[in-house]
Amino acid sequence: TRFDLVHIHLASRGSSYRKIFVMTILSFYKIPYLVHLHGGEFKLFFDSLPRWLADFMVSKLASAEYVVALSGGWKNWLCTSLMLKNVRVVENGALNAKRGSLKSECGPTILFFGGRLEDQKGVDVLLKACSQLKPTIQYQIHFAGDGDIKKYISFAKELGIYERCIFFGWLDKEVYYEKLNKASIFVLPSFNEGMPMGIIEAMSIGLPVVSTAVGGIPELVSDQETGLLVSPGNSEELTEALTKIIEDEELAENLSISSYQMYKKRFSGKRMYIAFRKLYEEIIEG
Repeated sequence: TRFDLVHIHLASRGSSYRKIFVMTILSFYKIPYLVHLHGGEFKLFFDSLPRWLADFMVSKLASAEYVVALSGGWKNWLCTSLMLKNVRVVENGALNAKRGSLKSECGPTILFFGGRLEDQKGVDVLLKACSQLKPTIQYQIHFAGDGDIKKYISFAKELGIYERCIFFGWLDKEVYYEKLNKASIFVLPSFNEGMPMGIIEAMSIGLPVVSTAVGGIPELVSDQETGLLVSPGNSEELTEALTKIIEDEELAENLSISSYQMYKKRFSGKRMYIAFRKLYEEIIEG
């Protein structure tokens, strides 16, 4: 069977080692391939590679029909640091996550974290920030994702906020959407990111987003317009941003409306599908 085109998803560590092998085989058989780069830690991973392996990876990326970056920032790094000339940007997109009715006005503010529970995602920073919220603020933190859950349960107890935390663990997509629709604010205080699907899904239901100015996030979340951006690792800034949205209903409403409008304009699943279809046709027909 002859393939017209192979779409390769590339991230860090094991994914890179496997995909280098795949790209080598495809090059040998002269089968065209496109590399879709994911993974917020890819820059750090690439910088850690031995020189010979880094050069070999660059040669395989350069042999691709296109290397697809998630954002303009990632494209700039690929072009300036790796000297690639075949980079295109296709921003992530997601299907609309709205399911049923959104959270009612009654009850505590629900802060929602969606992603793997690890320090790189800023879970410890989020817990510390929440422990610094005013005692008068009624809130819960809902964590959806796998990872070192016991570690963060222990830290939440140490901070005295365990009673305010719910750790769901890994959820299948429909259950995840159901929980997301009950949230008030989506929070992702990561240290490294590509273009997080969790934020896009939150925007698809009009949730205000609080995140960090890393990776492709600033191209996804416009500070003070669709959400609030803080410095990675800064729990004081995160506390201030959360307080701002919780206490200012007008701000929360404006962020919610703008968040959904941005999703429709740039980050829908349909828009991503159209962008990739054009790339496929350009490669196959060109």
